[in-house]
Amino acid sequence: MAEVLRLRGWHVDFLGAGVPGPHLITHLHQAGPDTVALSCTLPTRLPRAHATIAACRAVGVPSWPAGAASGPVDDASLFTEFVGWTAGVLRARGVPLTSLAAGLAAFGRELRDFPRAGRMLAEAAAACQMFDPSGGTSPGSGGAGTVPSPAPGQARPRV
Repeated sequence: MAEVLRLRGWHVDFLGAGVPGPHLITHLHQAGPDTVALSCTLPTRLPRAHATIAACRAVGVPSWPAGAASGPVDDASLFTEFVGWTAGVLRARGVPLTSLAAGLAAFGRELRDFPRAGRMLAEAAAACQMFDPSGGTSPGSGGAGTVPSPAPGQARPRV
């Protein structure tokens, strides 16, 4: 985003990703910018982006969100596709897919004040069942179902 703004004639102080709030506020007092543009690409980072925007406005500097997570396009399929890719990586490493569902649920609780992000997380969580061929009942998955121990000489199900 910084490069696009520069190309359009703006003076940009690029502070980088994950700037701590106190450092940003110090910069605002020292540099006196006209506005703050905050790029947020992941919906899971929206609470922090919201807090940063509130801090900027509290010291009198207007700010505006930008980036895929704050844009007007509601593309849950992109996030669900990413979750599917993540599920494949976890499966290849032998990690139970219920860990992915638990992570999505935790983000959903944290993002309860952000309905769009919540919908995206809910759709991705529902799709987790599709990504887990065992239906969440793979050994060690902690899911509601169980997989009986194999009979002697019988192989365990593959996940």
